[in-house]
Amino acid sequence: MLIVAVVINQIIENILAPRILGEITGLNPVWMLVSLDLGVKLGGFLGLVVAVPIASFIKGTFDAIRVAQPDLNLELLTTTNATQIKADPDLSVNPSPVTTDRE
Repeated sequence: MLIVAVVINQIIENILAPRILGEITGLNPVWMLVSLDLGVKLGGFLGLVVAVPIASFIKGTFDAIRVAQPDLNLELLTTTNATQIKADPDLSVNPSPVTTDRE
């Protein structure tokens, strides 16, 4: 009977609770467990208590930045490619496939 109770408790604590809490906070269950683990290691019990709210805040902040500046990633990629092409004129945007010396 004790084994069944331990198994049920492990399922609830490691599978169901992170999923339910993840739906509320918007965090992936894996990141939920990672944040809890880091919270415990860095701050003990207090770190455990504040880990999920801090992780949720960080995710919300990055999501807001991503929505506010949707072309930022494209702009960075374009700038990087243009810089590489100017630095090396032989570098093309669509490089040819790799060829071998054997024919």
